[in-house]
Amino acid sequence: MSFDLEDRTAIVTGTAKGQTRELVPSNFTVNCIAPSMIRAEFLAELSDAYIDERTQLTPMKRLCAPKEIADMTAWVVRPHCSFTTGHVFDVSAC
Repeated sequence: MSFDLEDRTAIVTGTAKGQTRELVPSNFTVNCIAPSMIRAEFLAELSDAYIDERTQLTPMKRLCAPKEIADMTAWVVRPHCSFTTGHVFDVSAC
């Protein structure tokens, strides 16, 4: 069985919201981060044409840096984000 991007997004979002309902009484928050294509070593396995095509689909016209995902993650787990739960943070430049 395979899932397209919309299916996977729905699964992750549904899981976050379901876990929120279960865990919020224990004072836990559940959030997700949905990254775009990230500049990383695995890209060496992909063609330059594919990477360029994917890059042009983002409004920023560049790939996401690993630090940008790390920075979002650091913010989500801090007390500043303690009221937000069941949310998928979109780091896809869309």
